[in-house]
Amino acid sequence: MMFKKYLKLFLLLPIVLSAFNDTDYEFKQININDGLSQSMIFAIMQDKVGYMWFGTANGLNRYDGYEFKVYRNNSKDSTSISDNGITSIYEDEDGYIWIGTNEGVLNRFDRKTETFKRFHITDNEDFLLIQPDEYFS
Repeated sequence: MMFKKYLKLFLLLPIVLSAFNDTDYEFKQININDGLSQSMIFAIMQDKVGYMWFGTANGLNRYDGYEFKVYRNNSKDSTSISDNGITSIYEDEDGYIWIGTNEGVLNRFDRKTETFKRFHITDNEDFLLIQPDEYFS
């Protein structure tokens, strides 16, 4: 008997809450026709400024709600991203965007200069090597 009472409350709660919510939400699907470099996305992040970042096999994509800016590797520019296969994206407390790539290079994006700094983890003593069994506590 008590279960039915709580079940009814649980089922009615979204309806009651929506009556007090004046915010309308609109969802829009974005794809390659909108400027996304590839439809297969491996990483997504929203930064502190509000940009959406998408990591694909064909570059890093920054979306401002209207258009995309795509960052790709330029073999003649050492300040471009190291490769186009993006596997992870993270923003640190200083506002730098960190990007992991298929080739195992960590890239730090500086939004002020729109440049990347590359960190080859296996060659850099600044990074601690963590044993696989230390990932989990």
